[in-house]
Order: sequence, then structure tokens, then C-alpha cells
Amino acid sequence: MLSAVSSAVTVPGLLKFKDKSMGIKKGIPTLIIAASSLDDIVAITGFTIMFTITLSKGDNIWLLFLKGILEPVGGIALGSLCGVILWVLPSSLSTSATTVYYHVILLCLMGFTGMFLSHRLDVAGIGPMMCLVMAFVASLDWEKHVLQLEKIERVIDVMWITLEPFLFSLMGAELSLRTLKSNIGFTILSILISLAFRILTVMVVCIGGGFLFKEKIFITVSWIPKATVQAAVGSQALDYVVANGLSEDLKSHAEKILAAAVLSILLTAPAGAALIDILGPFCLSDDSESESKDVEKKTSSDQNVKK
Repeated sequence: MLSAVSSAVTVPGLLKFKDKSMGIKKGIPTLIIAASSLDDIVAITGFTIMFTITLSKGDNIWLLFLKGILEPVGGIALGSLCGVILWVLPSSLSTSATTVYYHVILLCLMGFTGMFLSHRLDVAGIGPMMCLVMAFVASLDWEKHVLQLEKIERVIDVMWITLEPFLFSLMGAELSLRTLKSNIGFTILSILISLAFRILTVMVVCIGGGFLFKEKIFITVSWIPKATVQAAVGSQALDYVVANGLSEDLKSHAEKILAAAVLSILLTAPAGAALIDILGPFCLSDDSESESKDVEKKTSSDQNVKK
């Protein structure tokens, strides 16, 4: 749960640098965005598998393990199908303005349906994965119409800004101050140790990629923020324990998981967002000149071909 990086925190800053043609020659913003999306998928899959096995009631562990794997796979399949459906809906006869709102409404309705049905059918791992993959697949077609995609992004940004406080408020309402006080030291220590290993791993993985040391620092910093995945799945264990009336021991463990999710957001999201904004201009190269030269070369070559 704690491993997932928050795309909601990193992507806006990275897109801002990409628009300014910073780091685009080596594809750093695109690399981080793609890798963070894959990281979210792996994190949700791992959480689903361990969540299913941990809260099993004496069932065959191999069947539970298989269920834990099949749930994310089912989410990927359903998300891909729904994303492709959004390629053709709404009708091409719709005007540009209405198409934007239809896309957003259909995306939200399909996401709500997937989340509610997955909980209703006791396959909770399908919902989050479906939502993530559906939006990704849909954007593959939407990005062909740049202006329309930008309008969709603006609408979703407004929705996120509006709904984000409710999401984190619900997490805070479920958090017990007594549990937080009793485990805050070990929880913070575990988060810091995890971040240290994450930083070391990212630095090692970047070896051989042709990145400068300052660019490696920026890539490392971009993997610090945690928010969306932790907010989405952090309370799942406690919700399950309370809904099924399980033991106080399991409830205590579930509260610790929720406390870890909340603390990881408080410690990493603001710091990570600030570091991305501060270090970006210093660590990323300005590739606007090289990009304009490439455009000029391409234009001149096209003119020569015509001659």
C-alpha cells in the first residue's frame, strides 16, 4: 500500500515542465508518468493479493492467491473494455462542447459502477484497477484531439479539487487518535526506511540510462509523494473488519494500516510536491532551443523534398 506513488501529485508538476520543454529531450517527464502508472497497478495488485489472503477464513490459500491475482487481471480486462467503449461513445455527431461533458460523465458513471459492483460481488480488487486502466485506455484515443483532451483534463481537475477534501476527511474521521499516538513512532520510522530504500533503488535503476546526477535526483524526488492510492485503499481493511464484525485484534491491525496511510500522505505529499516544483528548474535541462531547431530542420527537409 505504501509503495504506490501519487500520480495526482507528480503529474501536474511534470506536465508543467513538459509544456516548458524541460527534460523532454531525454523523455524524463514521460518516463516518470508512465512508470508511476505502472507502479500504481503493481501496488494495487499486491495489496489486493495480500488483503485477500490475510482476511481469509480458513479457505485454501492457493485458491485465495489465485483469486487475488485474477481480481486485478479482471480489472485490467474490464477497464480496457470500458476504455475502448469510450472511444466510440458519445456519437461523433455530438458537438465538441457536449462531447467533453459526455466523456467525463460516462467515465465517472463507469467508474462508480465498477467500484460498487466489485464491492457488492466481493471482488474489491477489480474496482480500483478497472478505474485506473479505463482512464488510461480512453486517453489513448482522446489525446488525438489535443484541445478536447485539455478540456476534459480541466473538468476532471475541478472535480478532483472539489472531491479531494471529502476523500481525506473521510479517512481522518475513521482514524483513531489513540491508535495514532500509540504507533506514530514506529509508523514514521517504517515510512522513512521505506523511502530510503526507494531512493536508493531509483538511483540504481537510473544507472546506464544516460541521465546526469541532477536528473537522477529529480527522478528520485518525483517518486516520494504518496496520496491517491493510499487514500483509496488505506481504509479498506478497517471497513472490512467493521462490516464483518471481526475480532478486536484484527481491528487494531486495520487501524494501524489506516494510520500508516494517513501519515504517509501527510509526510510525503506536500514535501514531494514542493521538491518537484523547486528542483525541476535546476535539475532539468531547457530543451526548448533544441526542439525549435529540430522543427526547423524538419521544415527545411520537407521543403527540399517538395523541390
